[in-house]
Amino acid sequence: MVESGFDQLITTSVNVIVAPPGTPLAIRRQINHAAAAALASTEVQQAFARLGYEASDLD
Repeated sequence: MVESGFDQLITTSVNVIVAPPGTPLAIRRQINHAAAAALASTEVQQAFARLGYEASDLD
């Protein structure tokens, strides 16, 4: 983008995990806890840092 004249461009993307309507609360909580544990792991944090990504919990 710098070559195109957009040297100050900042982009944002959102990735989400979805479940079908009616998914039991226990299953939704299990998915939420698993995703939170993955995002809290050193390995994922280091991989995100290498890519310049930031993870945030919107919960």
